Amino acid sequence: MRDKLEKIIRGAGEIILSADTPGEIFVQPGDANFVTEYDLRVQAYLHGALNPLLPEAGFLGEEDLGENATGTLMWVVDPIDGTTNFMHGFKESCVSIALCKGEETLLGAVYQPYRDEFFFAEKGNGASLNGQPIHVSDREPEKALLLFGTAPYYRDQAGRTLGLLADAFTFAADMRRSGSAAQDMAYVACGRADGYFEIFLSPWDFAAGRLLVSEAGGIVTQLDGTPTDPQKPCSVLCGNPKVMERLAPMAKKYAE
Repeated sequence: MRDKLEKIIRGAGEIILSADTPGEIFVQPGDANFVTEYDLRVQAYLHGALNPLLPEAGFLGEEDLGENATGTLMWVVDPIDGTTNFMHGFKESCVSIALCKGEETLLGAVYQPYRDEFFFAEKGNGASLNGQPIHVSDREPEKALLLFGTAPYYRDQAGRTLGLLADAFTFAADMRRSGSAAQDMAYVACGRADGYFEIFLSPWDFAAGRLLVSEAGGIVTQLDGTPTDPQKPCSVLCGNPKVMERLAPMAKKYAE
């Protein structure tokens, strides 16, 4: 399954890399919620490629908003995580695929085509980057590089994001915002960053990333400390155990 999934997700990456422009752009409800023709093209490709692997599995993709999402087994897919980046030629976008069963993520794959980086995790069998095992960092909170998202579709909630950002900045070495939740979580999993948070994410944003982090030895929760559900929208907080010990109590203040 790993080899088949890698071939499929790399094929999706090739479609992204073939784009000279983002093509036609559509606007969906919410603030700055854009879809390009390449989001639709990649998702159609993934739907067609993943279905033969497990015909009994449903398909929950960002761009069809849950059509055919009825199975116990579910592919949860973001064809281009970081669409605004893609639209601007800011090459911080990736493809995210997760296989979920209820509240469990069984397989997670994230592919960053601009760096040719394939992150993969299987429940109970660890996480890898281009076939090499990865692990979260062991950095202390005071040396931590923290990543965060701004939940741009929900700008009325910006105060919560900025409040937690300010609190976390009192101890962390520095902060970064890439614009791709799946990529950020993959970077926590491989130790490039030490923690990540966002107050609201859809399942396709984090379903694969949460397995990458947990299989790499990290901790993933919602802001209030409860488990995430890869088939429901929620907040996400993750990091290495040392960072989470410091960050998690702060985050609870900003949970809904």
